[in-house]
Amino acid sequence: MAPPPSPKHPLLCKPMVSEWRHTLSNGLVVMERPKEGWPKRHMFDHPFKGLVKSQRESWLANTKPALLASTWHTGQGTIRDSYNKLSKLLPQLIHAPGLEIGIPTPADPPATSAAYAGVAPYHFLITGLSQMAVNMLIYMKVAASAECVAFFIPVTMQNSEYLGTIEGLYFNSAAADRVRTAVQNSLRTEGSTLTYLREHLPQDPEVANKLIDSITVEPIEIIDQGGDKVTVWNILCTPPPLPHADYVTWMDKVRKLELLDKYGGRGTFRVQRQFHCIACQSVSHPTGLCPFPLVKGWLGQPATTSMAEDASIEEVKTPKHQAPTGRGGGKGHATRGHRTY
Repeated sequence: MAPPPSPKHPLLCKPMVSEWRHTLSNGLVVMERPKEGWPKRHMFDHPFKGLVKSQRESWLANTKPALLASTWHTGQGTIRDSYNKLSKLLPQLIHAPGLEIGIPTPADPPATSAAYAGVAPYHFLITGLSQMAVNMLIYMKVAASAECVAFFIPVTMQNSEYLGTIEGLYFNSAAADRVRTAVQNSLRTEGSTLTYLREHLPQDPEVANKLIDSITVEPIEIIDQGGDKVTVWNILCTPPPLPHADYVTWMDKVRKLELLDKYGGRGTFRVQRQFHCIACQSVSHPTGLCPFPLVKGWLGQPATTSMAEDASIEEVKTPKHQAPTGRGGGKGHATRGHRTY
């Protein structure tokens, strides 16, 4: 007698949809994927950075279908708490009887076992599932229920669209076009960053022009130590297809650039005071400006600014909806599906 067919993945069963949420066949209520897509999470470092050496080598050597998962955090709870949440959530999303969740072990143990899980390494290695299940979860990117908000990414490190955040310019958020032009001019006049691309990607004679044209900027309003409102600028691009190690070298060159404007002053990349959102782990904004709680139907807890969440020392204010400018669009035209804060 042939064995019975495997049960369907709960995600593939027809859900009941209501008010930006849907209920799976097993009763789990999760958020509907926003029409414009989930806010993007940007990272510089490899997800395995900070793992104890033996575990890092073992995870890198894995050849079975796998992905990485992390959880939404507000600064409370431990790595074990995240493990327990994922252990409950994943079987409600996919059929994987052999599911295994690898807990990240830091090379430098935290001072206390109660350390919250918003500090790297915070990615869990998920194995024991089919390639189909891996593809589904990576396509989802986010699974948000009332009990757990989980983020899914490939094991292979992707080149980041986020180049960094520029500060020091005396422009308000309405000057996105001007900042974008200043970034493009700086790349052209400095030269070495574009030369690096041409030397490492000789098969594409237009690689430098493509990079320049893909630049977009996003304004973020923060409050500095003196209580003044200032605007800093996230710089994004379509990442050139360099091997990741070469891409990191290229990004280091980009982040040494200076932007000079006869009216706007001097702009430099934030390198020593890089943002780090504890809630979603992105490096493109402080925790208090995380865009995820702004998504309609949000089921997770709100982000908070009551913790020392990143290397910056600014306090942040309520996010604003401002459209980024780029790819030749005029001011106020949204590009690349990004949300501004």
